[in-house]
Amino acid sequence: MHNTKKVAKWEIKRNLKSKSFIIGLFLTPLIFLAFLLLPELFSSDDEPATTTVYVNDQLGVYEQLEAAAANTEWNMELTNSTPQEAEEALEEGTDAAYIFIGEQSVESGTVPVYTNDETSDAFMDEVQQLGGPLQMVQIEQLGLTAEEAGTVAQGIVFEDASNEPEQAGLFSEAMLERVVPGAFAAVVMLSIVFTGMAIFQSASQEKKDKIAEIILSSLTPAELMQGKIIGYFVLGIIQVVVYVLIALPVLIWRVDVPIVEYLFVPELLVLLLIAILGYLLYAALFVGIGATMADISTAGNFQEWS
Repeated sequence: MHNTKKVAKWEIKRNLKSKSFIIGLFLTPLIFLAFLLLPELFSSDDEPATTTVYVNDQLGVYEQLEAAAANTEWNMELTNSTPQEAEEALEEGTDAAYIFIGEQSVESGTVPVYTNDETSDAFMDEVQQLGGPLQMVQIEQLGLTAEEAGTVAQGIVFEDASNEPEQAGLFSEAMLERVVPGAFAAVVMLSIVFTGMAIFQSASQEKKDKIAEIILSSLTPAELMQGKIIGYFVLGIIQVVVYVLIALPVLIWRVDVPIVEYLFVPELLVLLLIAILGYLLYAALFVGIGATMADISTAGNFQEWS
């Protein structure tokens, strides 16, 4: 075990002093972040998006609604569409919304609004300002008894009628609880698999340079292989730590998802255990095969084929 630790320390120090390892260690996460952030640099947000708002007005308050929305970036139009027709039209993916105003809206205090994925995220907040004209209709229609005054006090709420249940989407809470830990475990697995490939090449190179014979004169083949596996495993963990320290703050800043909350879940431990066991199997196979290769070129060809 003492010799195994020596081999592991030697592999770690040798690679940490390698310029190619250091460059790849920091360059890989930076390339991924560049692909994530560069598209936003070329996107133009100079002009705010204009949302077309179709209003099915059965109360004759369209002019008052239009005046209340004077400060918004909306293009308001009257429509006779039914809710079913509105949903079909919204499937085309245009930045639009449908509002249905009738007697039931005034009585219940809830106005159904239909949107799609292209509708501005701020639309449901902006549309609440249309409640003023409808409250005036409530006051005119009611005799302002105690019960009716309470109804008016509740106000008008514009409710998004087109939203699907949270659990149905790809980015629903239940799905994110599985995807985020799985993605992190995949990063760990890929990192240590890449270092496992480095074991394969290292064993082949040492055999070609006749270093293996010198090393084996002072320790057993098992100690040499175990030391390489442990050493490159530590190098893989170092890579993962660097990737997380560089990428995680940027993802938290740019991605509107509570990544940390979904990352540290009990399932993460199981996924990490599977990734580590997979590495040990993969590394053991490749270090053994690499030791049988005649030279580094043969090992490279075998690695590409595998």
